[in-house]
Amino acid sequence: MSARVSTHKGAPAESDQLVELEVGNLYALLIYEGDPDSWNWAFYLPDPSLSPIGSSGIVFRVIRGCDSDGEIDWKFDNCPMDDVSTSVIAIIQLVDLSIVGDYNELADDILLDEFTRVARSSQIIHSDEFSSRSWFLDSIKTLQAHNMLTCDIRRLEREICRFAFDAMDAYLHDEGWTTFTADSCY
Repeated sequence: MSARVSTHKGAPAESDQLVELEVGNLYALLIYEGDPDSWNWAFYLPDPSLSPIGSSGIVFRVIRGCDSDGEIDWKFDNCPMDDVSTSVIAIIQLVDLSIVGDYNELADDILLDEFTRVARSSQIIHSDEFSSRSWFLDSIKTLQAHNMLTCDIRRLEREICRFAFDAMDAYLHDEGWTTFTADSCY
């Protein structure tokens, strides 16, 4: 991956405009939560059995809620996404993981185990500063430590933020989400 992908803006509700993603690739998702300067950072693995590729898959993320005492609580979530959500502002291609395993192995075992483990340890390490962004970056470090990708993590973080601001402009003008390719991961 060496450059930004076509910045085709897809209206999520119109499947004929859906950009087809690549089988076996792991993507970053940035999800709008009401603040144009802040997003939920997540991972997305497209399901290769449904066409177009990218129309369905699994999202790995941490979400903020409240515990029984009313305190802010982060929970790891892995959920199917049957269509690109209207709240997705950017889809960023990170790395081809097809050599590591097939979709089911990646979704149900390999990535699920790694991301769950990172979510537990990151909350302890970062406690007050924990966010979807810190979890995402810690997860990238873990994937790198397990030789699933090679990445300049600080550069990736800056790159994703730059993509987010570019995509947010389109999103706020009702142009849907934008796809990119990260230069800093392979």
